[in-house]
Amino acid sequence: MPVTTRPKLASIAPYKQIESDLTRRIERGEWAPGMMIPSRRALAEEYNVELPTVQRAVAGLLRSAMLRADGGRGTFVAARQPSESLAERLPDSTSAANDSLLPSRRIASPVAQATFGIVSSSKFLHIDGTVEDNPWNATVVRSIERYVTSNGASSRNIDVSERPNDPNAPLEAARQLVDQGVNGIVLVLARGHDIYLRAIPELRKLGVPIVYVGGSEIRLPVMQIYFDDRDGGQTAATHLIERGASRLAFIAPFTEYWVTARLEGMREAMTFRGLGDSVLDARVDSQSSVEALDLIRRDASMERVAYEFGQRQIASGFDPEGIVAANDLIAYGYIKAAKEAGREMGRDYMIVGFDDDARSRPMGLTTMHPPLESMGEEAARLVNEMCGSVLNSRRICLQSHLIARDSTSLQRG
Repeated sequence: MPVTTRPKLASIAPYKQIESDLTRRIERGEWAPGMMIPSRRALAEEYNVELPTVQRAVAGLLRSAMLRADGGRGTFVAARQPSESLAERLPDSTSAANDSLLPSRRIASPVAQATFGIVSSSKFLHIDGTVEDNPWNATVVRSIERYVTSNGASSRNIDVSERPNDPNAPLEAARQLVDQGVNGIVLVLARGHDIYLRAIPELRKLGVPIVYVGGSEIRLPVMQIYFDDRDGGQTAATHLIERGASRLAFIAPFTEYWVTARLEGMREAMTFRGLGDSVLDARVDSQSSVEALDLIRRDASMERVAYEFGQRQIASGFDPEGIVAANDLIAYGYIKAAKEAGREMGRDYMIVGFDDDARSRPMGLTTMHPPLESMGEEAARLVNEMCGSVLNSRRICLQSHLIARDSTSLQRG
């Protein structure tokens, strides 16, 4: 996302002004062909207008084929025609100097036969010594490798999972990859391992492009790919509303930043549908949240903690029509508690989880699937674009996809 703050546009046909400005930014090379532009919400905030105004502007660029929509992954700059040269697209020094809205950058050409490094963690190492595979990161890494290979390049991966409490592990791995001659590095931390983020300032000094792939946005000056938790909460709530639910609740036995973001998205969906923002917030106070997280880290599964939390909520009269659980494991725990209380998923209530856990399909749980494959592809594309270029710090936000199953097919009677 550009770092320049833009003034609020005039009231006369603002969508046309935005469409014109986006066209100019694309033609000047702010977003290279194949690169994703910021989300509609991000552009609305940048231009200080309502979301429908930006949607109308982007729709015009889609019709003109300057942009292309790629499924649920996002909106991308369309490929250039072969006859167009790089010189035709780069701004001359005079026009660039007179346009303060457009940051100066050069456009990277694809790097043939390059080698890209991947620093990732393939395991969760719990405090009690147990080891668990990290399917999120494995999916992202495979996606990077496929993209890199299909474009004539290669990759090298260093796994830092054996050093879960060492913030220097990714830095040392990255230095090793740089010594081996890689052209760029992707740091894959799509879930957990926040301790490794401390190394990012030093990573940026290595002299090669660095792209961070994470589950949420980080406030650090580094290229990053992440997904929008708030948008996920909004999508989940909208699905429940469209299925007939008007009394919605959000459940989580603890509070984290991504938990809060998903709840905020639910409230946005309620407000947009004219239902107010009255989501029943079934979370816990800060002290209980700390105790729950500590228990999960020490000797209890998140599902068990959610089950006991669900029992307490149901005993207190908790009975919404539609529920969004902060993740699938929390949904599993609540479903078990509800069943013991005589309440059947899909008959007495609807529920949506997050993460598309392996058990969500056989259980029939509607869930939000994180865009892991797209995150890997966009990371590989971005690190390739960065080679030989000067780019500002950029954040590319992708959206999760809702997978509807039996848990939101309410069968009353």
